[in-house]
Amino acid sequence: MVAKTLKQQACEFIRELVLAGEVQAGDQLSDVVLSKRIGISRTPVREAISQLESEGLLEQIPHVGVFVRKPGREELAELFELREVLEARAVERAATRLTQEQLDRLQALCDGYVAIAREARERQTPRDDEATAMRTIMTDLEFHLLIARGCGNSHLAKAIGDSRMMTHLMGRRYVPSTLPFPDKLAATAAEHQAILDALREHDGATARDRMTRHIRLAQQSIDQWYDSEERQAGGVEQLYPPSIQTLIGRLTR
Repeated sequence: MVAKTLKQQACEFIRELVLAGEVQAGDQLSDVVLSKRIGISRTPVREAISQLESEGLLEQIPHVGVFVRKPGREELAELFELREVLEARAVERAATRLTQEQLDRLQALCDGYVAIAREARERQTPRDDEATAMRTIMTDLEFHLLIARGCGNSHLAKAIGDSRMMTHLMGRRYVPSTLPFPDKLAATAAEHQAILDALREHDGATARDRMTRHIRLAQQSIDQWYDSEERQAGGVEQLYPPSIQTLIGRLTR
């Protein structure tokens, strides 16, 4: 096995911060802090930041700093369109390639999502639960990435992982808003189970159609959430916290 370069280590560390929810869209990153946490010099961290900027995960604003990108509404629509194509093909291939162990893990993830929906329904008072939000996000993410890894095409799996990383950023903002609405969670759980049922039957065409529908419904839900957010913000989408937005405005006048 080839040892990872310091740049690769830094890239993985930053991606893991995003996946774990430790940093979110719009958050500022420091190469000094990152280098201390990883235990390497600032040079490979800066190289990693440049690579992740080229991948669209980070954004460098001159005289301000480095931020986790917050994909806008149009970009997110394009990412969902890309996911639809990639994941439909991946699940179709996976139908004849997944092992029993992988199918069992997918079932455990489906059961986990059902449990999340049930717990949400049993709550007496809806609440913004960060731990439950992260559990929901990571259960969904693992379900989709496990299918991608089981499709037998590493390049396709990587492309899906990259596109999921960007939509994951939006999920950190969107998912907490679904927790008070267990019917939404239950619907997603049922869609996952329907996909898995087709995979168990080795029915690639049905699995493809169900995945396509699942992703389209997810995009529709995100669109509805965006409409609500824009109404609350007076039709203006805030890409960064107010203090940073003000600073950017001053520097770009």
